[in-house]
Amino acid sequence: MEKTNESVVAQDRKVVVAGKAYFLVPNLNALRGINAALGGLAPAFTKVRDLNFDAMATVLVSASGMKPGAAEFDELVRDIWQAENKADIGGALSDYLVVMLNGGRNVRDDADSGDAGGTPGKS
Repeated sequence: MEKTNESVVAQDRKVVVAGKAYFLVPNLNALRGINAALGGLAPAFTKVRDLNFDAMATVLVSASGMKPGAAEFDELVRDIWQAENKADIGGALSDYLVVMLNGGRNVRDDADSGDAGGTPGKS
């Protein structure tokens, strides 16, 4: 099977929690970890969107390839809960999950997809 540019894996994304940088890698191991822990990408996306801190930590752990013990995982959940930028963390994790929903590939911009619809609700 020939590979095309459409199969290019997206770049890692960086998320900072409590001053520590985590690099989110869109790969099959991360997908399997998220699927096993949260029941799939759609439930993971919903939980992250709802700022479920345990789910956010689970996605972050799976995406960064961490293998934390229970105490380290609890510390990460606490750090997310206490973070001033938890909405930014949730946004970055949501963006990552969108890439994962796209098979680990970059999501095309509207300009690239030929969508000339403009702003919804405007003519």
